Amino acid sequence: TDALAFLAAMQRAHPGVLRAIDAIGYHPYQENLAVILQRIAALRSLLRRDGARGVPIEITEIDANANLVSVASWSQAIAGLDATLAASPSCHVSSIFAYMAGPSTGNSDADASGWFTLFQGDGSLNAVGLAYLDSMHRAVSHIATRRKSLCT
Repeated sequence: TDALAFLAAMQRAHPGVLRAIDAIGYHPYQENLAVILQRIAALRSLLRRDGARGVPIEITEIDANANLVSVASWSQAIAGLDATLAASPSCHVSSIFAYMAGPSTGNSDADASGWFTLFQGDGSLNAVGLAYLDSMHRAVSHIATRRKSLCT
């Protein structure tokens, strides 16, 4: 089920329900940063339209499948996500968590089912893990500057 369609249907069935929630846990599984950001902006727009302007969005799972996107592309996407959202307070994204944190099995960047991980088998960070760590560092520095707004 598409999260945006589900929430819109929920709001239609029970007007005002989105104002009664504490937060939205969102899982934007996409292989492209631009699409992830568009989906987050669309979610924020839906919340605003339905009177839930102050409800935070929590990205509680995010990942991509290594069978669909390269390590370099996903590393670049994950590296830009946190900093972009931290610099855009109007999105009101309160947290972002990578889904796969366990070690890889065989491939140094993905588990047996093809989903990216953050750690190699020896516990060291792989390319995606390093990009995620870099993103966290940049997000902290962008929070103070708030350079641009994605979700206007």
